[in-house]
Amino acid sequence: MTTVENWKVERFGASLINKRDGKEKPTDTILKNKDLILVYFSASWCPPCKMFTPVLTSFYKECCVPNNVEIIYLSSDRDVESFNEYYGKMPWTAIPIRDTQETKQQLANALQVTSIPHLVVLNKDGKFVTDQARAEVMEIAGSKEKGEALVAEWKRKEGVDIENAKVSGKQSLLMKVVLFLAKNPIYLFGILYIGKKALTYLQELGEEDEDDAIKDGEL
Repeated sequence: MTTVENWKVERFGASLINKRDGKEKPTDTILKNKDLILVYFSASWCPPCKMFTPVLTSFYKECCVPNNVEIIYLSSDRDVESFNEYYGKMPWTAIPIRDTQETKQQLANALQVTSIPHLVVLNKDGKFVTDQARAEVMEIAGSKEKGEALVAEWKRKEGVDIENAKVSGKQSLLMKVVLFLAKNPIYLFGILYIGKKALTYLQELGEEDEDDAIKDGEL
């Protein structure tokens, strides 16, 4: 069970990347006095993520920074180069790539995260506020006034323990397949290859049946 005193370290690890200088600093230091923490699950290979990140960046600069709100990036990238390139476009903090997999998996399991991009809001005590933040941010995109109102609404909400939270991270089988193929394109090529071979076989079979029918007619 995560304790109130140490929840930041237990959830996110001992250190985070400080975006200002690119160096790691103690998690407690970076998250000190933050009223809300937004946990951002994303990856460079994910097209919807690439579309959402610029929107979230504007929201962060206009509505999060002035209101003691921090975003923590949890990457689903598999190598340092992809992580560095994608994270280089973000203005917030991040879990170091070497620590990401274990930490991400623990949080993803707790929050039932099954797709990305995914944005979860936690309050200053580490309690769950909402996992619908992505949709809410998209809805008010471009409006600083509405963005600040959204942050204020999150702050007013009473948080619940993550373990007891009613999360909405359920995903259809179709979406799971789509996400899996996007992450593992080699399987998509395999499916296309098999489909092409099957189509060719059916066409050849149809031509044989047609030839047989012609021969039967001649008899």
